[in-house]
Amino acid sequence: MKLERSVLSRLGCWALSCGLSLGAVGVSYSQSLSIASDPVALAKAALGNEPGTSAVGVWRNGQASFGWVRNGDVFAPSSTAPQDQPLFEIGSVSKLFTGLLVAQAVERGELSLDDTLGKLLQGKVNFASPDVAAITLRQLLTHSSCLPRQFGRMANFAQVVEQITAADRAALWRALAEQTLSKPPPCAATYSNYGIAVVGEVVSERSGKPWDALVREHITAPLGMVDTMVDLDAKANRLIPGFDGSESARAWGMTAFAGAGGLRSTPHDMLLFGRAVLAGKAGPLGAAAERLVSKLGEYRGREIGFTAFLVGPEEKRSFSHDGWTGGYRTLLTLYQDTGEVMVTFVSNSQAPIYQMASLVAANRYPVRDKAISIDPVLLKDYEGVFRENAETALTVVAQEGQLFVRSTRNNFKPYVPVDVDTFTRPEGGAQMTFLRQEGKVTSIRLEQAGSRILAQRTLEATPPKALLPDAELRGLAGKYQLKRLIGRNLDFDVQIELNQLAVKSQNFPRAPVFPVEGARDRFFYDFVKAELQFERDASGKATTLVLHQDGVFRMERVD
Repeated sequence: MKLERSVLSRLGCWALSCGLSLGAVGVSYSQSLSIASDPVALAKAALGNEPGTSAVGVWRNGQASFGWVRNGDVFAPSSTAPQDQPLFEIGSVSKLFTGLLVAQAVERGELSLDDTLGKLLQGKVNFASPDVAAITLRQLLTHSSCLPRQFGRMANFAQVVEQITAADRAALWRALAEQTLSKPPPCAATYSNYGIAVVGEVVSERSGKPWDALVREHITAPLGMVDTMVDLDAKANRLIPGFDGSESARAWGMTAFAGAGGLRSTPHDMLLFGRAVLAGKAGPLGAAAERLVSKLGEYRGREIGFTAFLVGPEEKRSFSHDGWTGGYRTLLTLYQDTGEVMVTFVSNSQAPIYQMASLVAANRYPVRDKAISIDPVLLKDYEGVFRENAETALTVVAQEGQLFVRSTRNNFKPYVPVDVDTFTRPEGGAQMTFLRQEGKVTSIRLEQAGSRILAQRTLEATPPKALLPDAELRGLAGKYQLKRLIGRNLDFDVQIELNQLAVKSQNFPRAPVFPVEGARDRFFYDFVKAELQFERDASGKATTLVLHQDGVFRMERVD
C-alpha cells in the first residue's frame, strides 16, 4: 500500500459519515461556522488552499442561497439560472438515491428488507457460499452484510479506480458467486461500496431498467432535478474540472457502481432533493422519504437508515451522506428540526471539506467549555491507547498539565476538563468521558456531532509526549522533491503545526507523522507502513527527506 495512493485512506469514509473527527490537520479558524454563515465563507473553508472550485448551497428560512469560490477567489457562475449551474461528481451521495429506490419498492410491496440475495438473484447467481446467499437487503443498506469495501484483491488505488469505473453487472454477479465470508452475516457495520453497488444492480435487474433510468423516473423527474444524472452527454462542458491536490484528476464514469457513486449534480438540484426528503410523506416523495431516514441499524456510533446516516437526539436530528471520487468531494446534510439543507461541493479530492463540516457540526451540537481546575498529577490516570476497532484508536497523553488526544490519522489536540473524568474540545464539538471499573480507567466514551463511540483501553505503548520541543522540530519544515526521469516528480511539503509535523504530497492530503522512539529525526505514519527520516547539514537544517516504504526514496530540499 503506497503512501502516494493508500487504498485504505483514499477510499476510507471520513468525518461526518463514517467516523468521528477529533482534529483538523492543517486547518484552523478563528470564527465559528454554522449553516447560518455566509455560503461564501463556508465554500472558502471547504476548499482551503487547494486549487479548484467549491460551491455551497443552503436552504434556510424558506429560500436558497449559494456561494462559489474558485482557487480561493469568489466568483459568480456565467448564468444565474438554476438549470445552468456547474456540475460536480457527488460520489457516494448517490447511495441515498439507491436507498430511496429501495424504500419506494418496499412501500409498493415489491421488496422486503428481509429478502436475501439468494432469493433476489435466484437463477442468476450460483452462490458458492450459503452465507453470501443469506445476506439481506437490510444488511446491505446498513453496511452490515460482511461484504468487503471492494470485491477481489485490490493491490493499489489504480486497481480500485479501474474496478469502480469499469465493472459491469456481470462482474458483480461473478464476484458474488465466488465471494466467501469469514462469518455469517450480520457483521459490525463496515462501509462497502461493493454492497451498495449490488443493491443498485438488484433493483435494476428486477425492474428491467438501468439504475439511472429508475432514478430519473422515480426521483429526479418528479422533483424537477434536471441536472442530476450519470451520463452527462450534451452537458459535459458544465462539469467542473476535478483535481487531486495540485494535479488534474479525470472524471469517473460508472456502470455497475453507479448506484454506489455515479451521479453528477448541482447545488440547486441537491437542495431540491434534500427539501423533498425533509418534507416526508406529505412531500413529493411520499412515505419513502421517511423510510430513507428511519433507523435500520447502528453504524459506528450513529444510526443508519436506507443508506442515510442519522445523528442527534430525536428533537434535533441530522441526516447526512458524503461522497468522494478521484477529483471531487461532496457533503449533503439535512436538519430535520429546522427544515434546513446544506450541500457542499469541492472539485479537489484533497480539499478540507470535512474539517469545515466538523466546525458546522460543533456549532449545532455544542459541548461544555467552562474548564474546572484539576491536579496535573491526576491526568496520568487517563493516559493510554484506547481502541475502537482494528483501524481506529484514541491516544491520550498528559503533557505540561494538559490532556492531549488524537485519533488515528489525526494530530494531537488539547482537551479541557469540565467535570469529573470529562474533557471537551469546544472547537471540534467533542466530549470525552473516561469510564472506570474498580476505580481504574478502562474505556472512553467519545461524543461528537450527535454521535457516540466507545473505545477500550489496550496494552499498546503510550507515547511519552504529544508535542515536541521547538529544538527537535527546528529546521525540518520545508519542501522536498524527488526528481524522476519518467513520470512526475515526488513532492513533499512539511509543516509544523501545534509542535507536531504534518506532511503533504502532491497527491495525498496533509497527514500528521509521529516520532519514532529512540530515533532522532525519524517519523512514522499511523495508517500506512511508511517512515520519514530527515538528514541535517552542519547548521542543523534538514537538507534531505528519506521516505522508507517498500524501498528507499531520497528527496532533496528545494525551497
